[in-house]
Amino acid sequence: MQDLPVAIIFDLDGTLVDNTEIVVETYATALQHLGKPVPSYDEIARLGGLSTRETAKALGLSGSLIDEMDALFWELFPKIMKTKNLDSSLLPGVSDLLLFLSSRGVKMGIVTSNTVENAQRILKATKIEKFFSVIVGYDSTDEPKPSPQPLLLAMSELSLTKDEICPDNVWFVGDSATDVQAARNANVFSVAIPHPARLSSVVDAKPDLLIGSALDLLAYLNG
Repeated sequence: MQDLPVAIIFDLDGTLVDNTEIVVETYATALQHLGKPVPSYDEIARLGGLSTRETAKALGLSGSLIDEMDALFWELFPKIMKTKNLDSSLLPGVSDLLLFLSSRGVKMGIVTSNTVENAQRILKATKIEKFFSVIVGYDSTDEPKPSPQPLLLAMSELSLTKDEICPDNVWFVGDSATDVQAARNANVFSVAIPHPARLSSVVDAKPDLLIGSALDLLAYLNG
């Protein structure tokens, strides 16, 4: 069996749950509000993992429109989320993976580009909130991923010592190049389970472990 780390921190959107439809619809609706052209579904989906402000820039916005997009996204996301069935958004194998890690005493937390409030709603709807003692969101630190700040805060709240914070002891599991970069910046082991729309950028980011799904990660840990 693979030696288990002391702690595993997970990204949420695209890693544990598939809410790509909600994210894309939110950005598309915000662009319509701003009177801007709306790219294709896949073009927006490829930007997953970026902060709202970085996404706004990637969508061609500048100046005050970046602030407007940021505000619109956080206004619209919870409204659109309420219209969707979150119960079925949990990705295959996630429950089994979390149960396994919990049974082995691995500490677990969430570091997400979403807000803490939205993350709590998603975790509750998918019935996995019990596994996580720490949630760090977009609104928890001054700098979002790929800054190390969110991961460093999560590790502090998980009561990890300075000696424990190293790639052997702490893993960060995400689905985007931003997550890989955040792990590297925080000096932890990066595990990437990429969304198909972001596979190329994730491969280019060179994660420590590239794997296909939560089920594959469970098999790896059991191997």
